[in-house]
Amino acid sequence: VQYIEFWVLDPFIYKPASTGGDLYFNLGSLSEDILKDGRKSLENGLPADGDVAKVDETVWGRIAKLQPVVQSFDNDVTSRGLQDIGLDGLADADERQKYAPFIGQIRSTLSAAAFSQLNNDPSSDNYLYFRGTQYDDANAGILRRYSQYNGIEGNSKTTEQSKSELGLDNSASTSLPDGEDINRDNNMSQADEYFQYRVSIRPQDMQVGQNFITDKVTSQVKLANGNTQAVNWYQFRVPIKSYQSKVGNIQDFKAIRFIRMFMTNFADTSVLRFARLQLIRGEWRAFNTENSTANIIADPAIVNPSLDNSTIDVSTVNIEENGNRTPIPYVVPPGITRQRDFNNYNTNTQLNEQSLQTNVKNLRDGYSKATFKTFYNDLRQYKSLEMFIHAEGTQVQNGDVSAFIRLGVDYIDNYYEYEIPLQITASATRDGDAIWPEANRLALQLSILTSAKTARNNALLNGAPWPLNIPYTFTDGANKVTIKGQPDLSRLRTIMLGVRNPYRGNSPAGKDDGLDKTAIVWFNELRLTGFKEQGGWAATGRFNAKLADLGDVNVSGSKSTIGFGTLDSRINDRSRSDNQSIDVSANMELGKFFPTQSGVKIPVYVNYSNQKITPQYDPSSPDIELKAELAQLSKPKQDSLLNVSEDYTVRKSINLSNIRKVKTNPNAKNHLWDIENLSATYIYTQYEHHDFITENAFQKNYVVGLDYNYNNQPKFYSPFQKLIKSNMLKLFQDINFSLLPSRLHFNINLNRFYSENTLRNNDPENYIAIPTTFNKNFLINRVYGIGWNLTKSLQMDFDATNLGVIDEPTGRINGLKQDTLWNNLKRLGRTTNYNHTINFNYTTPINKIPGFDWTSMVVRYSTQFNWNSQALFSLNNPAFDVGNTIQNSRTIQLNPVLNLIGLYNKIPALRKANEAGKGGFGNLFLHMLTGLKNISGTYTRTEGTFLPGYLPKTTFLGEDLNYNAPGIGFLLGSQSDIRSRAISNGWITTDTLQNQLYTKTLNEDMHLRGVVEPFPDLRIELTAFRTQNLNYQTNFKYSPLTGSIENLSPITTGDYSISYFTLPTAFSKNSGINNNSAIFQKFLNNRSVISQRLGRENPNS
Repeated sequence: VQYIEFWVLDPFIYKPASTGGDLYFNLGSLSEDILKDGRKSLENGLPADGDVAKVDETVWGRIAKLQPVVQSFDNDVTSRGLQDIGLDGLADADERQKYAPFIGQIRSTLSAAAFSQLNNDPSSDNYLYFRGTQYDDANAGILRRYSQYNGIEGNSKTTEQSKSELGLDNSASTSLPDGEDINRDNNMSQADEYFQYRVSIRPQDMQVGQNFITDKVTSQVKLANGNTQAVNWYQFRVPIKSYQSKVGNIQDFKAIRFIRMFMTNFADTSVLRFARLQLIRGEWRAFNTENSTANIIADPAIVNPSLDNSTIDVSTVNIEENGNRTPIPYVVPPGITRQRDFNNYNTNTQLNEQSLQTNVKNLRDGYSKATFKTFYNDLRQYKSLEMFIHAEGTQVQNGDVSAFIRLGVDYIDNYYEYEIPLQITASATRDGDAIWPEANRLALQLSILTSAKTARNNALLNGAPWPLNIPYTFTDGANKVTIKGQPDLSRLRTIMLGVRNPYRGNSPAGKDDGLDKTAIVWFNELRLTGFKEQGGWAATGRFNAKLADLGDVNVSGSKSTIGFGTLDSRINDRSRSDNQSIDVSANMELGKFFPTQSGVKIPVYVNYSNQKITPQYDPSSPDIELKAELAQLSKPKQDSLLNVSEDYTVRKSINLSNIRKVKTNPNAKNHLWDIENLSATYIYTQYEHHDFITENAFQKNYVVGLDYNYNNQPKFYSPFQKLIKSNMLKLFQDINFSLLPSRLHFNINLNRFYSENTLRNNDPENYIAIPTTFNKNFLINRVYGIGWNLTKSLQMDFDATNLGVIDEPTGRINGLKQDTLWNNLKRLGRTTNYNHTINFNYTTPINKIPGFDWTSMVVRYSTQFNWNSQALFSLNNPAFDVGNTIQNSRTIQLNPVLNLIGLYNKIPALRKANEAGKGGFGNLFLHMLTGLKNISGTYTRTEGTFLPGYLPKTTFLGEDLNYNAPGIGFLLGSQSDIRSRAISNGWITTDTLQNQLYTKTLNEDMHLRGVVEPFPDLRIELTAFRTQNLNYQTNFKYSPLTGSIENLSPITTGDYSISYFTLPTAFSKNSGINNNSAIFQKFLNNRSVISQRLGRENPNS
């Protein structure tokens, strides 16, 4: 917001002899405490029953003790007369009683009529409806009818009150209660912090150009007294930064909550009629309003320009409000047609047409004043920029002032400027061509701006290239173009329109008086015209070749030129570069060069791609075409500029995946030593790129892998199968074992990523080579696995993963750095993570015991171990040693199944009763007796330990052979507490920066399931569960106070849940007069029982 703008009628029509007064505006935070007693008064807070015990007496009246929670009156309409009585909380009768001493003192000084008016309403807060009978009886005019419309006592009458008093359905001004909460935020602000503006309303100050008056409209109007008289409407425009004073601690305009107007210093009654009152926000703003020396716009010939006293007022003029403006009316520029208002379908109305107005006063010789706005645009596809300009002033002649436009990235340091001298319009003319003269019409060919930049780039100053920070002036024959810095038409951010007083020192003798200038300049219809409609073309090609069973080759290419785009694309969406690319790839099976019986497989994928993008514009000056720049250079410099400007990318890759030998004889046996168990992979990719930003980007990625896989069907040996024939000894008869594993797996994988990136310094004024950055990552991963069916019912699986890093020296690898890299590779790198899992599955032979063939049970045991290295920073810094971390877990799971039908079938009578189709009461009884058919369950127990600050490393299967740590038990999932052993053996770090918590976890989960069939077609499934989770944590670290490793702040958390058979209590009834539930009361009582149990188990409670 920039202005407070309003139109007001001349207030001295009927009182030409009035001396007038002042109109004030307040912008900011205003106190809502109208009665100034520090208490928040609300009408709806007053008691609806009139009980004075519920209110407090204040110096002004009454105020409610309790604040209401809603913003509405009481629902009982009969209480409206007790609440709708104003902020003082007093009806008229109460006011007369409250202010009786005051009324008695002033009675002798007032006339009878005045005293009667005061006595009827001592607080002067009564509301009167403008259509009230008292006004109709007095034949009152419009001003009198609204004289008490702002009263607050009785301004929210109900429908019943309105009909009773006036015969109207509604005579209220509001339905909401009044209160000292203007913005209704349920708070009463008492802060007075605002900007104050003063506007003089006096006959001698009502002059255009003074007292914030920007225009005046005079009309012949027939007055109420029957006379026809010329009356004036005045337009006031008050800049919000031109405040008279500040009240309170207000700093800026970011939090303006209220606006207040009041009139004062008037000797008699005055009425101000506002046609419009509004806050004006403009996209165009005055430049350098803070009058900073850094933002002075002055001729470059003026060394160290000082501040001047000139001012600029930015506003608008339009055809609707300023069509009768004096001395020069506003007219629509020639050739411009006002647009029709299509929102109004009844009449052929037109939209308002307006111009930007700058009023410059006392502009010093060689100085400029301007207005600006942000302007995000790309002008490269347009040909010209046009605008109408009008200039007027009583003390200026043709050429005394000039207009300029700046286009740039900023306002002071990087811009194009185009300046034209202005012709002054003579006063009292209404001719559109004279108001908007042809000589003032800006028609800027945008190519002139880029020509000025090229001329500047080729110019010399004192034998050196022209500095960017010194303005360079270029003429197009009639007008002047100035360039400074590196403006860019492709990414404009600002636009500035200004008025300049040309510097006398640059003018021929006698052509410039060197005096200050005052002028008004209008800018209108700033527009871009003409498009660059250069077209382009594009083509693509593709070639595929099938080389029998050897492979296939694919070749593709594409080309597109500047200006190419789809049929529906806009000008700015079309291509601004020449693009060409080629891609060649081949898939081949080189194993075809070997005999078929060899079984050799060598799949190869090769790819090469090349992409080149040549931009239309020079990247260093994105509004100058590259071909124009190249045309001015020698051949070596052309090649250099092309190399810098082009976006060039090359990709190469070769992929040999899963190189192997397969068995050609399907009946051949698998052996541990078979070469077919091996496979290898090699992948290489390379990426090269350079563009205007990147001088060189180079990447290489190597992947080398060797894989060994052995799989075989296990062979089991049963030593007692032929010796024992009795089924009673089947448990011993089926003893078996296997001598060899059924699965062996080993994999080693090396993955190296290496990149170099060098950015280009494109600052010609400050060239400093940017050092190359490197990004390297060399990983080595090893995977081990063994699967062994020890017996037919006992299987074991072991899988381990070792992740390592091969540390590389910093920078480019050459010289001694290569030796360092190879030595680290020979040591297989530095292990960062080791993880293994062991799983045992055992199907118990309980069903082989005579009489227990109806039972079965599967037991599972699994364990996991993980070792994780500390950060490389800690390893390389002797001052830090927070240690590694180890953790393990084990899971035991039992899955028993009881198939009771198999048990029942061992008894002939029960077996017959369960046969289908058997009826009778006896069979039904036996069926119910054997209704429980199946019982199954799952019990799972999972435990885990996490130990931080662990110093030993991992050398073999997680074990550090130098420390014998952490021990075979921990590796296999043992949950024995190893803290004391770790302390005594020095496995734990003493670094106080180690802040990870030692953790032990326990999870028990038990599920039971039973199937009951009491009747042939009725099946009931019963389930039960119990779950318990415990989590123990402690800060297991070195304490400097005690000099030992301690368990600090131990805490155990967990949860417990169990199923509950609710049928016995499902139909219990509540009892007592309070409808109490005995079951729920028992639950409440058990809380203290459980609490005491837990307290006895916790020594810290």
